[in-house]
Amino acid sequence: MPRNSHNRATRCGTGFPAGPDRLESRSRKYPLRTQCKIAIPRIGLVAITLLLTGICGCPPEGPGVRNFGAPLPINDIVASVNTNTDRISGTLKAVGGHARGVITDTDGERRNFDMDAALLVLPPRSLRLDLKALLESQLVFGSNSSRYWVVQPGIRALSWGRHDQPLVPDAHDLLIRPDLFVEALGLNGLPVDTTGTAGPMQRVTAQYQQLLFINYDDTGQGFVEKEYWITRDAPHRIARIVFRDKEGQVAIDSNIGDYRRVGDDGPLLPHRIDVVAPATNSRLLFTAWSWTPVPEVTATHPAFTFPLDRGQQFDRIVDLDVELDHLHNPPSQREQLEQIYGPLN
Repeated sequence: MPRNSHNRATRCGTGFPAGPDRLESRSRKYPLRTQCKIAIPRIGLVAITLLLTGICGCPPEGPGVRNFGAPLPINDIVASVNTNTDRISGTLKAVGGHARGVITDTDGERRNFDMDAALLVLPPRSLRLDLKALLESQLVFGSNSSRYWVVQPGIRALSWGRHDQPLVPDAHDLLIRPDLFVEALGLNGLPVDTTGTAGPMQRVTAQYQQLLFINYDDTGQGFVEKEYWITRDAPHRIARIVFRDKEGQVAIDSNIGDYRRVGDDGPLLPHRIDVVAPATNSRLLFTAWSWTPVPEVTATHPAFTFPLDRGQQFDRIVDLDVELDHLHNPPSQREQLEQIYGPLN
């Protein structure tokens, strides 16, 4: 049956296999805070309240919201963001990268992790994120111009998919889809052409200009595919990127902050990216001390090369496009019998 590439959810996520041989990660344990109760007579509590009111006066009102005046036109806010991202001229390396959080496996079990994170990014699609424990790679997320993948070195497993077969996000995705994680970092520029049925449309709040990008399913029904929240104060920074599924549920919510400039006249880059998948209670918090350009790492560098093209061997390979096609376009009973017995008359 034909593949329905625009109407497919991605609940198989990265295709992590279930079982005891999956990623074992380290989690931080925090001591419980000791709680004690102090009994205060009611009249004493009233007296204390009156005393504090007389000394300090009424509590001050909360800080006012800054008035930024009229919002910028969509073209201007897009141009302001792109002025910054255009300064990214090559591959960036995160220095002192660290990742912690929790991932929900395919069987519903949640696994905490707290690892060093080696990250290379070449916008718009090339990425290598290597999560390590005790200097050993535990998970490697990769992407280049044509494909994306997840490698589990400990069990020699590879899951991969193709960029030319777009998958609509689903609220029940596993946390990290490499094809979305590149964009969730907030390093990509925005489309210059803001016209047409795909949007974006604009929604303005007190602190943000939100650009809403529209997509359409096979029936022609439109839905908000993603939102870019851009700060209204200059320089205009991408503070949040929200990916939604066709039902309007949040699939991935990326909060981006701690912007600092690279070099004297380089781009402003985030040093804290908090990616949350609410439906699965999954989270990845990535932080870095700094970023440094690595111009020698080009798009053809082995870091961005598809593992099978490098000759890497695996015991288990999952083609996510095929898996999703079977999931959402299951074969008929006749097709299942023909797979077993051959063509039927």
